Amino acid sequence: MKQMLLAVVVAVVASALTVWWLGKGDGPSAQRESAYERVMRTGVLRCGYSVLEPFFVKDVNTGKLSGVMYEYMQSVGKALDIQLEWTEEVGYGDIGAALASGRVDAFCAFATSSATRARSMLFADPIFYAPFYVYVEENDTRFDNNISRLNAPDIRFVALDGTTPGVITRQEFPKAKLISLPQLTPVSDLSMFVSTRKADAHISIPEINSFHNKHNKIKHRKVKGVQPLWLLAVGAVVAPDEIQLKNLIDAGTEELRMTQKLDRIIRSNLFEVDGVVSVAKPYDFSVGGLK
Repeated sequence: MKQMLLAVVVAVVASALTVWWLGKGDGPSAQRESAYERVMRTGVLRCGYSVLEPFFVKDVNTGKLSGVMYEYMQSVGKALDIQLEWTEEVGYGDIGAALASGRVDAFCAFATSSATRARSMLFADPIFYAPFYVYVEENDTRFDNNISRLNAPDIRFVALDGTTPGVITRQEFPKAKLISLPQLTPVSDLSMFVSTRKADAHISIPEINSFHNKHNKIKHRKVKGVQPLWLLAVGAVVAPDEIQLKNLIDAGTEELRMTQKLDRIIRSNLFEVDGVVSVAKPYDFSVGGLK
């Protein structure tokens, strides 16, 4: 009887030790290291990005990265004494999945805040706001001072899958046809669709339109008499539960803003500085002190 009882005790203890040991390992019960903890441990922030000229540019021959978002995030990393690793090019529709799977710690290129994205990502403080307009060929006057004409079944918009212009088109012009192109399609293709009459219009922001007018030798303009459809914040994004990582990026951004470095980065990289809306500063020296 005593031997049987001893055997039962040994079995229970062995089982408990096994469960405890597995809990310490890499099994499903192990606590996952957060992106913030990994950044603090390694000193490296793994960035996802998507090419969106001129905000984020990748040279097709050398792979060299540039643009206002690239320079801004590199400066954030320098302020935080953290190295940035540009890990993966991510389609806009896949940003949430890339963050959730841990493939990247943050999306460090041009990203706009929106309600649809808020379910799968957390937005860092914006560096500026982007106004979205409707663009057409230079000589197309059908929609001037007549925005309602755009919301019709015979009108064709074009946008990339998973991007803000596609969301705006569906919400603002639900009756129009939307031609969706694959996520990693060059943005210049949108302009070409309009220039070749495969689409009537597309939604963009002044800076992007000016860039493609210059480099692709096209002439697109805003529809006259139409105010910005949406005005959205632009900045980096992290996974929804990465509040500490967001706060870290925000601290670097705030230092750049308060030292005027962010303004210099924006002005040195953009064609139309007036094409974006600055974030209001929390002070005003003209009234003799802080607000």
